[in-house]
Amino acid sequence: MVHGPFGLFINLKTFLSVSLESLPVDSALSGSRVYVHLSSNVHELNATTANNKRKQAQDEATADDSAAGRANKPTKMAIAVEGGFSADGDMIDPSGNFAAVEPTISYRLCVYTAASTAATAAVARGLADIYRSSSIKQQQQKRAEVDEEGQEQQQQWRSDMTLLQQYQEQLLQQLAFLPLDDPDVPAAVAAAAKHLAETKHTVADSAPSAAWVEEILPSKYAEDLPVVENPPKISPSNWKCADCGASTNLWLNLSDGFIGCGRKLYGAGGGCADGREGAAIRHYKETGSIYPLIVKLGTISADSADVFSYAPDEDSTVIDPKLPEHLARFGIETQQLRKTERSTNELAIDLNCKYDWASLTASASEQQQQQQKGAGFVGLRNLGNTCYVNAVLQALFSVPRFCEKFLRMYEPLICCQGLPSAAAAAAGGGPAKCLSLQLGALSVALQTRRVCMQKALGLVLLQRVLQQQDIQIEEKQLISDLPYLAHDAVSPLSLRAIIGSLHAEFATSRQQDAEEFLSLLLSWIGDREAGDRRQLQQLRQQLQSGESSAVAAAAAALGVTDDSLQATEEVLREGAVDALFSFGVEQRLECLQSRQVRYTYSRQQVLALPIPLHVQQEEEEQQQEQQRQQKRRKGAEGTPTESDTGAETGGDTTETHCETEEPVAPAAPSVPLSSCISAAAAAAAVNDYLSPATGAKGDAEKTLRLTNYPEYLLVFLKRFYISDRWIPKKLKCSVEIPEEVSFEELRASGLQPEERELPDEPPQPQQQQQQGNNSGTAAAAAQAAANDEVVATLESMGFSSNAAKRALRATGGAAAESCVEWLMGHLDDPDLNDPIPAPAAASASGAAEAAGGAAAADAKDQPDAEAVANLMALGFDERSVRAAFFATRGQTSSGGIATEGGPFDAGRAADWLLSQGSGLAAAVEEALAAAAAAAAAAAAAEEAREAEAQEKQALEAAAAGLSPLERCRLGLEDGCGKYRLFAFVSHLGSSVSGGHYICHVRSKDGSGWLQYNDEKVTKLQSCDSRQAYLLLFKRVETESKEPPAAMQKDA
Repeated sequence: MVHGPFGLFINLKTFLSVSLESLPVDSALSGSRVYVHLSSNVHELNATTANNKRKQAQDEATADDSAAGRANKPTKMAIAVEGGFSADGDMIDPSGNFAAVEPTISYRLCVYTAASTAATAAVARGLADIYRSSSIKQQQQKRAEVDEEGQEQQQQWRSDMTLLQQYQEQLLQQLAFLPLDDPDVPAAVAAAAKHLAETKHTVADSAPSAAWVEEILPSKYAEDLPVVENPPKISPSNWKCADCGASTNLWLNLSDGFIGCGRKLYGAGGGCADGREGAAIRHYKETGSIYPLIVKLGTISADSADVFSYAPDEDSTVIDPKLPEHLARFGIETQQLRKTERSTNELAIDLNCKYDWASLTASASEQQQQQQKGAGFVGLRNLGNTCYVNAVLQALFSVPRFCEKFLRMYEPLICCQGLPSAAAAAAGGGPAKCLSLQLGALSVALQTRRVCMQKALGLVLLQRVLQQQDIQIEEKQLISDLPYLAHDAVSPLSLRAIIGSLHAEFATSRQQDAEEFLSLLLSWIGDREAGDRRQLQQLRQQLQSGESSAVAAAAAALGVTDDSLQATEEVLREGAVDALFSFGVEQRLECLQSRQVRYTYSRQQVLALPIPLHVQQEEEEQQQEQQRQQKRRKGAEGTPTESDTGAETGGDTTETHCETEEPVAPAAPSVPLSSCISAAAAAAAVNDYLSPATGAKGDAEKTLRLTNYPEYLLVFLKRFYISDRWIPKKLKCSVEIPEEVSFEELRASGLQPEERELPDEPPQPQQQQQQGNNSGTAAAAAQAAANDEVVATLESMGFSSNAAKRALRATGGAAAESCVEWLMGHLDDPDLNDPIPAPAAASASGAAEAAGGAAAADAKDQPDAEAVANLMALGFDERSVRAAFFATRGQTSSGGIATEGGPFDAGRAADWLLSQGSGLAAAVEEALAAAAAAAAAAAAAEEAREAEAQEKQALEAAAAGLSPLERCRLGLEDGCGKYRLFAFVSHLGSSVSGGHYICHVRSKDGSGWLQYNDEKVTKLQSCDSRQAYLLLFKRVETESKEPPAAMQKDA
């Protein structure tokens, strides 16, 4: 996650890259001491470039306007060609352009010699203490600003930085660096290192960026341009806008002669004098968008003119081959005019030369606020539309117990990579594919001082390198010269790769829904908690045994002890997903025909709150009203008069047409959060419900309630919906969120004494049982036909056949509307599109597989004794023969066809023995070691399955005799349903598949809010939560410890 200023070290045995601080434990786990060291001088190059540029600017400021400066100024909208802009830019961005950074990377061999175990553990513990210091003064340290009150904090910071440098120097003293072509390096090691250095080109795209020149094409509308009869005559001067009377930036419509102001351009002005959109484009829209070509008055000369096309398929500067002919209709002779105004091309070049593009990275309000640095103020870089990931992770890691869990698990999980149970994971990617380990690395980066201290150390080392070149630059100036170092931020590349492997959509660069990612992430974390707990228990057993192993050596290097592991297990229980976020959902279904009910329970981590229906209707009515106003503004299409064109007719052309004024957009509807809670508590109608009590279809009602209130309640507002035309839309309404919110009206009560439960199956009347097969067959056929019709309807909406059948089965054969509602709530189910298994077939096949697997397990673990004896007759010892069988286990024949001899094949084993030659002894040891590791991994996996089965049995035993409501509450925290807003995620934009996500978290002291906008972290005194999409509430703890009234009633 953070490799630090000393580069990366790639293990030549495992090919995993680690930082300098992680090198001792990596060497202990892998047993390897040889690494390839990667380092880059990109910061040095950037700082030198910025310093030279600053000196050049100072020299040019003291000199007169030089010809060289004029010659270097761009004259055309182009890149990497003469007269255009430079393609290289001034800086190499090390966080987002590996192809540009790759030439700055150097490779060399590194041999690590471990110090004593006590010394290594002391360094590791010292680094952890420095990084994880919880002092508020240290966390709020601002190195760039020193005042009298902060002298003590600054002194503590300098002391910590000195200690950090001492620890790093101790680690560097244990390393020996060699060039790749050193003659003393063994040939095999040198070849592997050189191959590793050469494979860099497969990652970096070294192809230079292609040159680009703005291409201006002839307009396809010029040949047959629609024109009006008897157009007005245009005088050669004194032009004015027909709408606002302005005399600059005027455009002539080549079809009807209308003269109006150009449209607004971001950063370059434009538009009418009264602030409205330019009259020229408004006139184009009001006349039915049939007169697309305009020419800028003042740019017309004998050989050129600035022509623009408003047509949607062009919408750019174009060439009008018949421009002289079109202008002649208005009495304009091109030979008599000369250029008096700059063209749009020249304006664009000037804007690109003068504009401060760095100002785009922050809004005006953000620039006025002070950027935060240090622990808790670390941002996440956007890796390509990953703002939804960044916002969700910042919100989750702001929860203290959640973050502390991964922070405490990080080092023990590193040690667990050497356990037998991690062997299978190592084959699939090892630590780089371990979700819990990567989340632990992220917690270290976000909630400790490691990022800011590593960056500060890097700046100190960079200053030393620059001083050797006689370049003196202060730290403030360095940060100004290297803008990518202005923020404390990390790039979670490994974590994103894991997320992409768990869900294919998250591997793409398309924008995704933050709520969907949040729900899946919490489910992934919850699914791995039992395995993480078992790994910690295995690590404790390993340390308690006192055996010397790689795991014990790694634990000693990191200072992990039995006591620390015991504390970590407790933190893991307190920070579990169920302990923090999970709540039970009670669904009550009442059949309105029989007045019988059915209760079902499930667990969730995110509560969905609907926005009341009237808000959606209001927004749709506003959109329709705006469309009607636009149509009325267009009016009747006809030939404009001379006065409308702004031509010289002797009249006053400064008159403004009031009918063209754009109406003010109405304010978006506003709704209190309590209305959303009430909407969630209201009963929802279920039509065409097949009642198991009556056996007929009728109406039913469904209500949802919460069985408990966790410490943190995650809520998402259903802003996105599907319109009647099946178009995804977003509600832009404001949701008023008070300081404290009560969700008590959603508390579940369970089955009441006066209620009767619905039967599981519909009744079978005796008359129906006595009817003939024909009537029964006809009814079944009619029901099947109705179900087929519903399935076909759902398939036409884009759902798969299997998903439609699952919805039909889950809703009891309800209508298509109910099935759609069920499908929209189960889109995240992993088996939604899988075929529905037959219960009998599934159970039979499962039993057969279990019986067959248990019987054949022992036979597959060892080679056949007769086959071993046959190979021993060739002169090989039994140890070598067994190693040959294990080394070739599961391989195919030379023709690529699996043999019939099972996983062990005597022919493959004999070929292996004969092909080893003098290296047979080493190959035998390696094969037997791999076989032992595989056997240990299989045993650990079997032990994990048994432990999981025991845990399941324990839960079932604990739930025995409890009501369904009590079983759902089992193991979940509960308290008062009163909450306070703790954090929220907002979606900026109106598109479902676009926009931008940002996160706001309440500061620890409650004095304001922290805004996480990718890599930028800003402290705000207040913020607007009315457009929030995801809400994170923290339960308000009351003084009374008595359970809620509903719980007392249940008891």
